[in-house]
Amino acid sequence: MIELLNIRQSIVILAIGLSFTSSVSADNDKALRLLEEMNEAVTTQDYAGTVMFGAPDRWESARIQQAYRNQGLVQRTDYLTGPERSQIRAGDEIVCIHEGEHRSGMTPDILKPFGQNFPSSLSSLEQSYDFALADHQAERVAGRSTVSIWITPEQSDRYAHQIWLDKASSLPLKAEMTDKQGNVLRRYQFVSLETDFTMSDSDLRTANVGHTLRFGHKGSSEIAPESDWYPSWLPQGFQIQQSAKSDDNIRMTFSDGLASFSLFIDRVGQGRSSSPRVSRQWGPVSATVEDILTQDGQQVRLSVVGELPPLTLDKVLDSAIPSYSLSMK
Repeated sequence: MIELLNIRQSIVILAIGLSFTSSVSADNDKALRLLEEMNEAVTTQDYAGTVMFGAPDRWESARIQQAYRNQGLVQRTDYLTGPERSQIRAGDEIVCIHEGEHRSGMTPDILKPFGQNFPSSLSSLEQSYDFALADHQAERVAGRSTVSIWITPEQSDRYAHQIWLDKASSLPLKAEMTDKQGNVLRRYQFVSLETDFTMSDSDLRTANVGHTLRFGHKGSSEIAPESDWYPSWLPQGFQIQQSAKSDDNIRMTFSDGLASFSLFIDRVGQGRSSSPRVSRQWGPVSATVEDILTQDGQQVRLSVVGELPPLTLDKVLDSAIPSYSLSMK
């Protein structure tokens, strides 16, 4: 009799375990389907809206318009706070419109990473992230019903995301990037959205307005993995996206589809003094810088900048220092 009870208890426990596993798998599959629908929405739908964005202690605002034109998908962002400026994006071309010289970060990609550059295939993300529907009651954003998804890294070497999708259009209405303690590092949130929208010709670039930035396609790398400066360690899922090389400088950009970082190698001279490694963090952005000496006495500065935890960037920088070099830290 006791043996029979033990068998029945084991069967019940096994059934509960299988039911839980099946539920988790179904939850993951539904979250992935919703993200695929989002990906189609951000690359095909016309819309316009006002969005708040920034770190928790500082909000900015902008108006985003997106529409299909003869040249394909066009997105215009007019920043409503700070200096007057705009950005028009069409394919791999970005036109920045503002007075004075262009400065890094003055026309940010507000919806990143859930905009047009979101991976078309989610299989690579599944190697490094878990996907689940948020278990709390769905909230309204910009007056519209949403469904929320958690995107959680399997390792602590990158940040988590929570995203709220419009149930009607599948557009990403709100997103938060959080660290492992749950602190919000960056967020955006639409406060209004129009999906029945037509972009006017006056909102497109004219020939004599703005300056153009162009970005190459993945695979345009000039740096081979066997290069002295190519990092020997990368977080799981990260691949090189772009690189550029000159006599005195090298730049490499890596991404896993959600997070990205850039590695800079700059020759700064010969026989100069240097300082130890320095690391800083501003919200989701971290930077690590160190000077080393090469075999021929050249001083080289390595810098890693990206939306990853400082410890991750430290590990990348360590792996990019050639074994024959003298670290200055």
